[in-house]
Amino acid sequence: ELIALQSQINPHFLFNTLETIRLKSFQLTDGPNQVSLLIENLCDIMRYTLSDPNEQVSLENEIAYSKSYLYIQKLRYRDKFHVIWEYDPDILPIPTIKLLIQPLLENSIHHGIAPSGKECLIKIKIYQKQDFFYLHMIDTGIGMTPAQKEELLSRIMDDETPYQHIGLTNTWKRLVLVYGQQARIHILSKVNQGTSITLILPKERDPSAS
Repeated sequence: ELIALQSQINPHFLFNTLETIRLKSFQLTDGPNQVSLLIENLCDIMRYTLSDPNEQVSLENEIAYSKSYLYIQKLRYRDKFHVIWEYDPDILPIPTIKLLIQPLLENSIHHGIAPSGKECLIKIKIYQKQDFFYLHMIDTGIGMTPAQKEELLSRIMDDETPYQHIGLTNTWKRLVLVYGQQARIHILSKVNQGTSITLILPKERDPSAS
């Protein structure tokens, strides 16, 4: 939104224009079509990201947003990957930060799946155990060497790393701000087999965190 404002483009005008294009596309075929569905998912993403960035959301909303993001990416990559979601309904009301799942998906797609020459799988599993919930994402992309994995972890944990862009580093820094030292991340990876990232987060925000 800030970039759009700096460019003197009203983001809400852009959103309303996309809605108009979607309706026109819908009318041309007397029903939903690939273009109208693509714009509908893009509008859902804009609606979600343009609201208050400090607002906490439920995992249900975060999952819905991530599915809209995946719809667009699957069209872009022509079904180069399949997605499996696994979660119980009891995790849906748990509050969390915005843009928790999407950066992990983006990392899997762009760095693991896009460079591979095979059809891949992404599995997202979310569950709760005692006072924590676990977000586990695994992909069958190109994976990383031990050195690459350590370099990624070092960059994520480095307080001096810039985090202007939405990505793993940005996500981790936001998680620490909200959850404090209770937030944990684990990364496992093997070349030509894939990568697994697990976030372990408390179900309640740390009151001592900034």
